[in-house]
Amino acid sequence: MGDDELTLHAESIVRMSGRSDVGFLDPLLATGWLQLGSPDKVKDWMAQCPGISTIASAVLYEGHWIPVVWTDGLTEVHVSIWEHQDFAVDFLCPLHGMISQAWGKPRFSVACSRRTFSKECCGSAVIAFFAHRFLARDLPKTCEELLELHIELKTSFEAALRAATEVPKPWCWGLGQPDVLLLVSALLQTHGVPPAQVAVRAKLVLQSLGRNEVQKAVVGVAPWKSLKALANQQSPPLQLVLPDELAQVSAAKSGPKPKRSNNDGQKLQPTRPAELDPAKLEVEHGTFCLEDDTPVGQIHFASVGPLSTGVALANYQEALPFLQAGKFVTPSGLALLVLQPPVDFQTALPWSTVRFAARCSANHEPMLLSGVLVQLGHKMISLFRARNLPALLAVEVACAKVTVFRDQWEGSWEDFAAKPVKHILQLLPGLQTCRAGAACSCVSWHPTDDQTHDALLDVYRRQFFTEAGRPVKWEKAESFSVMIRYVKGLEMQVLGLSGQHGLYIEPRTEDGMKPSSEFQVIWLPQTDFQGATHKAKCQVHCLGLARTGRRFGLRVPVAHFQETFTNVKPDAVFLAPGSRRLFVCGPWPYGTDRRSLAKILKGGGWECRPLQPQSHVPGGLMWSIQAVTDPPSNVLTMQHGQVVISARDGMSGLSEPGHQVVGQAKTVQLCLASDAVAPDPWLTQDPWSKAIAAAPPAAPAQPAAHVIHELEQRLEQTLLAKLPTGPDKMETDEHDQRLTALEQQMHMLTSRQTNLETTVKDNHAQSAAQVQSLQQQMLVQMDLQSKQMQNMLTDQMTRLESILSKKPRTE
Repeated sequence: MGDDELTLHAESIVRMSGRSDVGFLDPLLATGWLQLGSPDKVKDWMAQCPGISTIASAVLYEGHWIPVVWTDGLTEVHVSIWEHQDFAVDFLCPLHGMISQAWGKPRFSVACSRRTFSKECCGSAVIAFFAHRFLARDLPKTCEELLELHIELKTSFEAALRAATEVPKPWCWGLGQPDVLLLVSALLQTHGVPPAQVAVRAKLVLQSLGRNEVQKAVVGVAPWKSLKALANQQSPPLQLVLPDELAQVSAAKSGPKPKRSNNDGQKLQPTRPAELDPAKLEVEHGTFCLEDDTPVGQIHFASVGPLSTGVALANYQEALPFLQAGKFVTPSGLALLVLQPPVDFQTALPWSTVRFAARCSANHEPMLLSGVLVQLGHKMISLFRARNLPALLAVEVACAKVTVFRDQWEGSWEDFAAKPVKHILQLLPGLQTCRAGAACSCVSWHPTDDQTHDALLDVYRRQFFTEAGRPVKWEKAESFSVMIRYVKGLEMQVLGLSGQHGLYIEPRTEDGMKPSSEFQVIWLPQTDFQGATHKAKCQVHCLGLARTGRRFGLRVPVAHFQETFTNVKPDAVFLAPGSRRLFVCGPWPYGTDRRSLAKILKGGGWECRPLQPQSHVPGGLMWSIQAVTDPPSNVLTMQHGQVVISARDGMSGLSEPGHQVVGQAKTVQLCLASDAVAPDPWLTQDPWSKAIAAAPPAAPAQPAAHVIHELEQRLEQTLLAKLPTGPDKMETDEHDQRLTALEQQMHMLTSRQTNLETTVKDNHAQSAAQVQSLQQQMLVQMDLQSKQMQNMLTDQMTRLESILSKKPRTE
């Protein structure tokens, strides 16, 4: 359906509704505003349609019409959409925001109703939705009903065009019959077919694969993937893109790209994960126990006291008073399990870090959590450990990253790429398992009865890389790396093979995420492979060579790192192993070099490594310093003046949360602590708010329940006062005063009751008047619709009579 046809039907519905507060926005304007719109343009359009509070329009997106109705509310703009379930509507949010700003509303709310049928009849669905909103007609419930409406709309549009002297020109179309040839041509040209060959290739594809099958493929979710699968099913397979065309596309993609500056984007600061709500977690009975293995259960945090026994879950803020007090609460077993504790957790009470299993109270799914178990009782509570179960056979393992460089590989790179792991294991005989027994003297692994059967436990993360470290295919790769996990006892033997036949081995932690802290590398700048090999032979503690890119180094144990570093690089500044930190030191004279600066700082008792000048300040240069420990003093007094040292670690104040949650994402989401209670929707979207605002203010009256309660109290006091207190008491004028006060109270109550009845009658009269006015409006609309339908039927009958009255033409 074109925009001219859609506009004709939509404007007719708006006119038939008789509502002056409804305005129809041209679909071309709505689609254009979505791309290049602004609130000022929307305000200019609204100025031409004064008094409207509802806007109806349709937006074209990827050949599909989407109906949208905006209504101006009290505090926000209400957006109503009726769309197929396969199409997203989130991209319309900028348009909603522009209309909300034009109306002066701070926000908008979207209500999208979904249908499961007739994705193609999108134009008719738009008209059906407008008729439902403004003419109170039922929405189509089946595909047949919507198709019948589509045929009626086409017929009425054709009749309107015959009677019109001028017709608008359509500028955009909906999802009608697709041009298969054009779609196939666009796909082929996108994937490498030259423009001169696209038309011929597209016709060949349609002739070979069939027009209907190709149409189903190109209008689906993955057009190119479906078209390739359809071509591969042919015998012989139909080649959509020739090899030379594909090579040109690959060469264009892998060409030089502009380098990105370090200042292009700011680094995102890590955020602390959302905290879990202890009230939504359940710990099974027996997870924790006393010292004699007596199981204890979970108790609520509100039940913590001198008479309670068990484990209570709490967050850090709830447990803070107990932590600060630092005293036991009960002589029995009582403990607090603090979730998400801070890094600097401190208390005088006994505490320990535990990892335990808990269940979500909403779906009863298990999760693994970490927390701090704080003892509040004299009897210690700990995590229960099973003692009567067989122990799991586990060995101490080591993890390593094995890298093979193409320029040092002695064989064919193509043969290596076919089976890279097999070629690597052939160079590591110690990881191969020999079943001959302990009597065998080969270098392979000979397992015993109490050891694992295989030396190599895991192989994962296989990948080819370029010299810059980007993953590529094996043809253009400069290196291949794989992660292996093997028996710890073979680590020294495996590391001794690093640097042979282009094979380099980097020891990692057990999880493979970080380099191992048991070894260090002494890098040798401006040294080739022969020079690094010679220096490795001269050092007794060298385990093997290390390589990254074109740089080589010597890997040594941490215990011998300083000795080997001094022998290999006597003039360099030694820095002990550890977490490197950056400092800024200065000002230093402009003629200061790196060696003299390191000597001066080392003489002051600070082991550090000057890197480079960073910036100039009045009095000299500020140098960037790398160190493992903090300086003994932040201020140094030198001959040229005082020097200050400050940390430059931008992330030093942020600590990574070490307490992770292991469980399903939806389960963790259910257990998150709510930041605030959701507001009542009736307080912000009350449908009777306009009527209440328009109603005249009623006289304030006290609630009836309060009046009755007050009357009961006063009557009780009056009756008690009337009772005689003793036989000698005589009547006085006090009784007359009480009766007078009681009469005044009764008169006050009567007047309040009268005011309440008057208010109820006024509200009833207003409601009746509103209902009568609504009935009159409905009668007027029904009369207007019937007249319009009668006029349309009369017009059609007149046209049919005029057509039938024409004489047939004879030869």
